[in-house]
Amino acid sequence: MDHIVSAFTSGTQLVLAHQSMTGRDSEIKTIPKVLDMLPLAGAVVSIDAIGAQKKIVQQIIEAKADYVISLKENQSNLLHDAQMTLEDEIQRKNISCIEITGRSHGREECRRSWLSTLPESLRERAGWVGLLAVGLIESERTIKGSTSIEKRYYLTSLTSNAEFQETVRAHWSIENQQHWILDVQFKEDANRSRKDHRAKNLAVMRRMALNLLRRDPNDKRSMVKRKMRACFNDTERTRVLFGDQTT
Repeated sequence: MDHIVSAFTSGTQLVLAHQSMTGRDSEIKTIPKVLDMLPLAGAVVSIDAIGAQKKIVQQIIEAKADYVISLKENQSNLLHDAQMTLEDEIQRKNISCIEITGRSHGREECRRSWLSTLPESLRERAGWVGLLAVGLIESERTIKGSTSIEKRYYLTSLTSNAEFQETVRAHWSIENQQHWILDVQFKEDANRSRKDHRAKNLAVMRRMALNLLRRDPNDKRSMVKRKMRACFNDTERTRVLFGDQTT
């Protein structure tokens, strides 16, 4: 079964590139192929912990971009040192916190971020091209009176705490703006096509359709309404496929 590694831009909510991945190709091998497809100069690339690889960050920096990459147990020494460093810096009040609160769908959330420029105590720093800081995002959520706290750690070439927090926030938009829609609206997870290249071709078509439906930034209708109008209205379908032809 093929899986898809996608490059998604939070600003336009479009899928910029994707690469299928079979059992023989891991995500670590596939991510560089996707990055090669993109003009990265000036961008900030965010990747899950699987992307915490020296060759991947080097590729991003050589493309004149910045990165924010999640740090987990696959880089256990770096994770441990980042945790110890940030806890010490926070306790000593050497670094400031940015706090953002919000409420939606019955959920209250407080998001805090800290960024520490690269400390000397961080082991295994060598080879991490462009690495300038380690960061922490602490999310405190209260749902129906029950509160939970989650801490996530990151490697980054950024030195601005505000830009770091915004990048992490934008990173998670792919869950709601692509994965959820592909599953719920396009029934991707329910698809059982397996023969030949059917699954891969259908995955390409779904992402193309999603991009086309989102091409008009002024369209404020829900995705359900956009799909239904394009399905039953020839004029609307032509507009989605070819853009507004009026002059």
